[in-house]
Amino acid sequence: MIVASSDTLDTARTARPVRVGIIGAGNIARNHVEGYRAAGAEIVAIADTQAQTLVRRAREWGVEHAFADHRELLAMPGLDAVSVCTPNAAHHAATLAAAAAGVHVLCEKPVSL
Repeated sequence: MIVASSDTLDTARTARPVRVGIIGAGNIARNHVEGYRAAGAEIVAIADTQAQTLVRRAREWGVEHAFADHRELLAMPGLDAVSVCTPNAAHHAATLAAAAAGVHVLCEKPVSL
């Protein structure tokens, strides 16, 4: 059993939430957004190549930063992690770009085809 000191608890309460970007704003992305928010993370940006989907999801999810190119999302300062929610054929490029940007990556299989 691990017991946290009051100092540890104070730090946990004042720490900023994990800042997450979503690459691909299709239907599966909704589950990722809901999960991250339930865990206390902040969705700071989304990227999608489909302009209508991008605008709709940014409005629906209340996300200020929306990009047509995932590389612009990955250039955001303070980004901690991304979920790659694109069609399978696009997983490879987005996952490698996110890893190269130094952010944590959640990508459901397959990483590439």
